[in-house]
Amino acid sequence: MRKCLRIAWVVAFVASTVALCAHADGSKIAFGSRHDGQAEQDVYVILADGSDAATPLRLTTDPAEDTKPSWSADRSQVAFMSLRNGDWEVYVVAADGSGTPNNRTNEPSFDDANPAWSPDGTRIAFSSNRATGSDSDIWVMNADGSGMPINITNTTGSNEWVSTWSPDSQEIAFVRDGTSLVRIPATGGTEQQLVSGTVQGIDWSPAGGEIAYSDNTNIYAVDVTTLAVRTIPVGGTQPDEPSYSADASQIIFHRGAGGTSDLYVVSAADASGEVQLTTNGAGNNHADWSGTGENGILVQIVEPTQDELLQSGTTSTTLTVNISGHDAPGYWAWQLDTPFPDTGAVPAGATSVPTGDTDTIPGLTDSTTYTVYTALVDGGTDQLLDATSDVGSRDSVTFHVGPSLITVVDPSGVLDFGTTETPLIVQTTAHANPGYWAWQLDTPFPASGAAGGALVTSGDTDTITGLVDGGEYTVYVALVDAAGDLLSPSVLADSDFIIGPPPDGVTVVDSQGAAGTPVVIPIQIYDVTTAGDSITAVDLSLTFDATILTPQTNGTDTTAASLGPVVPVGWTIEQFEPSAGQINI
Repeated sequence: MRKCLRIAWVVAFVASTVALCAHADGSKIAFGSRHDGQAEQDVYVILADGSDAATPLRLTTDPAEDTKPSWSADRSQVAFMSLRNGDWEVYVVAADGSGTPNNRTNEPSFDDANPAWSPDGTRIAFSSNRATGSDSDIWVMNADGSGMPINITNTTGSNEWVSTWSPDSQEIAFVRDGTSLVRIPATGGTEQQLVSGTVQGIDWSPAGGEIAYSDNTNIYAVDVTTLAVRTIPVGGTQPDEPSYSADASQIIFHRGAGGTSDLYVVSAADASGEVQLTTNGAGNNHADWSGTGENGILVQIVEPTQDELLQSGTTSTTLTVNISGHDAPGYWAWQLDTPFPDTGAVPAGATSVPTGDTDTIPGLTDSTTYTVYTALVDGGTDQLLDATSDVGSRDSVTFHVGPSLITVVDPSGVLDFGTTETPLIVQTTAHANPGYWAWQLDTPFPASGAAGGALVTSGDTDTITGLVDGGEYTVYVALVDAAGDLLSPSVLADSDFIIGPPPDGVTVVDSQGAAGTPVVIPIQIYDVTTAGDSITAVDLSLTFDATILTPQTNGTDTTAASLGPVVPVGWTIEQFEPSAGQINI
């Protein structure tokens, strides 16, 4: 096992320690290479710590080019692209090199290339020109080659090639024409451009929040939510094709030109701690980091699926897992809404299940979101497998029990006088990912179809602008799908609010009129009191020039004053003229 080189820096009595080492957790790297001097690339495998880089395991030996490997989720197989039949096809081979590679695309009239195996192990994305014979699209097929692949981009006049999956296997990111990075639901649908500019190799972080990419001069990572881009400054000659470690702490990439590239590992955070894994300059590239720890140990939750929305009224659901590399007496444990620690005994309250068995999650209630966590357990010691070394020994899935709900948290009621904009905050419940909500002011949503209005990601807030003093508003909100359409049945809510009143006081509005005609003088009275005060009456005494103005009467009593809107309602008005030039109201 390769030891870590540790360097202690001491500056002005402040010591910091930097560890420079590649992963020594048993994870592996598959890559393309001419390691044995052959004219075309083959697929090789080494340990991620590089300890066997001088004697890599060779998976393919065909004289034609075999390259661009992608690990299966359980690390038992590797998909790759091959020219052995005269056109590019996607093949799958056992990860130990045994057996004969199997052609999974088998479409000799077209080129099928650049496989990317989904994290849930069920599908393989690949690029193909089978739709037009020229332009390349992103297609998705069952991992075993059964059924018909689906074209999820289906464009003309552009080429989509390398792709990468989101950790929950619900989305795919891909490169279009080498000039943009785009994401799309794994079943096809609305696209979102993440990056505009030169884009080559890409990989979606297992942590989910970012996608690493290269532009042939450096490596970058784009935040999939904010679209902010940060640099991972690896530098050097033509760095390309980053691939994350399973814990997302490091990336492997290749550097070098003219078929002389080698593989390097750096910190995914800042490119520190660089380690060179291969040193023969044999065109080592297209590296893919396996997703599990030593011995291919892996637990995957199959049922419920990520962000599955169960029907309203569901009180229990089946919990099914796939396990590899962990036979009896090993077993697995699960618990709801509480992650497992990295090491130690199985927590009290967790449920233990024999390997190969399913279980049931009980006690579910409507309009609730749950996360179920699983962990593999050593049957001899009853201790959790170490998550830092056996990184595949943990899994989690978030699911929802309907019905979905949306509630306006803010604004409501009376906002301060002078407010021109206000945050719009909603709470969504049991709204499957990718979840969105929409809002619009003073216009209800239709019963179905496109929502319109402003589209917001679940968990985010927005801002209502253009508000005016005295304005009375209703904000309408709705849950929508990734295409911006209302859910069926629709899930809606609304909230009323007003701007004002102004601070305590009386305002007499300037008014003018001609002699012999009525003059209406609006008077606005506001009293904003502290909680608990009770205002039972307002006394107003108005003086005026009796030689100019004459109060309106009904012939007997003064009727000059009348009530406008009053909050609270139910008030009455009394008025009289105690002397010339004065009205008491």
